Amino acid sequence: MSELGQIAGTLGRGESRPTDENSSSKSLGPRAISALAEWNTAVGDLLRSFDSEDLLGTLIDALSSRTRFDSWLVAIFHANAQPTLIDYKESKDMEDQYATGPYLLDPYYNIFLNRQSSGCYLLRDIAPDHFTKSEFFRNYYSRIGLSDEIGYILWKDKLTAVHLSIGRARGSSRFSKTDLAWFRVAQPIVDAVAQRLWQHSETAILTTARQRSEFHSYLKEAFRNFGASALTPREQEITKLLLKGFSAKSIACNLGISSGTVRNHMKQVYSKLEVNSQVELAGLFFEMLGVEGSDAG
Repeated sequence: MSELGQIAGTLGRGESRPTDENSSSKSLGPRAISALAEWNTAVGDLLRSFDSEDLLGTLIDALSSRTRFDSWLVAIFHANAQPTLIDYKESKDMEDQYATGPYLLDPYYNIFLNRQSSGCYLLRDIAPDHFTKSEFFRNYYSRIGLSDEIGYILWKDKLTAVHLSIGRARGSSRFSKTDLAWFRVAQPIVDAVAQRLWQHSETAILTTARQRSEFHSYLKEAFRNFGASALTPREQEITKLLLKGFSAKSIACNLGISSGTVRNHMKQVYSKLEVNSQVELAGLFFEMLGVEGSDAG
C-alpha cells in the first residue's frame, strides 16, 4: 500500500466505527468532534504536501495542532554510523554537537540499538534512574533547555530508523500520559511521512553514513575500552552503565548482583581512574574523547 493509502486507511479506520446516529452522538461530544475536525484538516494539508519540499514542516504543524511543543528534531539512527541530522528546531543551537559523541548515551539511541520494533516513548519512561547525573544530561541535554521529551523510533530496515523528537522547553509543563497516548495514536501517519522523507533522501543519507562510519567505530571502541588498562572486565561493565546514568541499585538489578557489590566495584573504579563521583567519571570519558577524537573526526 502507498504512503497516501496508509494515511487514508488510518483516517478511514478512525471515522468508520459509528454507524448509527445515536451511537455516534454518544461516543463523540462537541469537543471531541472539534478536535477530530482540526486533526482531519491538518492531515488534509499533509496529503496535499506529500510531494512538496515542505512535507516535514507540514507534519510538525499537524502534530502541534493537537498538543503544544516548543522544539523538534528529526535524525536518522544508524547501527554502524553516527546519526544523520535531517532538520531541527531547538531552543539552543547545539545539535551539531550531538553526533560527535553524546548520542552514544542518548536513551533514544539506546532504545534503537536494543529494540527492533517502531514505537513512541516518553523520555522519563526509558531514561536511566540517574539520567540527570549523566554527562549526556549535564553537558548536552540540560543545555538544550528542555524539560520533557517524547520521541518516535520508526524502523526503515535492520540497520536504520528515523527518530523524531518532540520537546517542551524548561519551565513548561511536562507531557501527560494523555499526550503520549495521542502521539502513539498518530504514529501510523508519522511513519508514513517518515517513509516518504526517507525515499526522498535515502541515497544522500546512506552515502553520508558510510563516510562517517569510521568515526562511529572509533567512538564505539572508545566506549567499549574505556578504562581497560586499569579496570577488570566486571568494573568495565559497571563503568559503562554508570556512564549511561544508571544508579548502583539499577546496575545491581541489571547484572543480578547486590547493591553492596556494585558499590564496592564503584569504589575501585573511582580509585583506579582517580575520580570521586559518577559525574567526574562521565566527564573523564568525554574529556578523553575530546583529546583523542580530535584526530579522528
